Amino acid sequence: MGLTASTGLDALRERVLAYAALVRLPNVFTAPPDVLAGAAVVTVVGVGIELAEVSGLALASASVYAGGTTLNDYVDAHVDAVERPGRPIPAGLVSRPKAFALGVVLLGCGVAAALVAGGVRSGVVAGTLAALVVVYDGVAKGTPLGWAVMGLTRGVNVILGTTVGGALLSKGWPAAVPLCVAGYVAAVTWMADDEAHGTDRTAVAAVAGVGAVLAAVPPAITVIAGSDVFLTMIAAGLGIGFVVFIGRPLVAAYRMPTPSRVGPAVGRSVLGLAVVQAATATVAGLAWTATALGCFVVARWLSGAFDVS
Repeated sequence: MGLTASTGLDALRERVLAYAALVRLPNVFTAPPDVLAGAAVVTVVGVGIELAEVSGLALASASVYAGGTTLNDYVDAHVDAVERPGRPIPAGLVSRPKAFALGVVLLGCGVAAALVAGGVRSGVVAGTLAALVVVYDGVAKGTPLGWAVMGLTRGVNVILGTTVGGALLSKGWPAAVPLCVAGYVAAVTWMADDEAHGTDRTAVAAVAGVGAVLAAVPPAITVIAGSDVFLTMIAAGLGIGFVVFIGRPLVAAYRMPTPSRVGPAVGRSVLGLAVVQAATATVAGLAWTATALGCFVVARWLSGAFDVS
């Protein structure tokens, strides 16, 4: 009886870990900071928000992200069978039909959560986000268009945060946040495009260059918004921390763009986005910064057990 129970628990644990790997659990925690950054920016321009609304949109963002990574593995199952046989689908831990069903459900849940939390405007933006995910996974991936689509997807994720309080991204300096995030993620996607075989040094340099620009945005925003000098210093410090965090693996990948070096560079570049979004969220106060950094800490911890790229 004890042996049977133990075997059952082992099987359940294996299944849970397989699904966690399928959705790229560490990456999922990098999505809510996008929403926090977007919401923080619009609160500075006078938009009132509620905690439940921001939380709901963050949950919606995480759900859509998880759905996208799941459908990505569904589409790439045949390629992964050759290049990444240890992934859940080729390893036989999750069937392709189940992965497809899960991906669709997660996308749908994300859109529904946004609709409930933020109303029609948030639902429309989340629906657009889900549509971009499908376009990337099903059509654009592996093409130069794919880099742009993935970048746009992450930019729209930030815009989802700006729909709090029935608002939407305003013109002017707030638009710099989703635009710079989109450019950065497009560059990271370019670098990751063929990471199983290496990458182009130009792509690595592009990530470093756009990353440096992205790091300068948060402190600039705090200055423009008239924030306290202390908050500007925090934003600048986190921006520097972001550059340091992604810099070392990028230098290694640039010197020798092999799979063993490109993979870690991609992983750090994805995880690091949560740090720079925490810096952006500083414009609304340290509580926002701490929440976004908490997401980063969880993502970083989970990356020790699950693949990021």
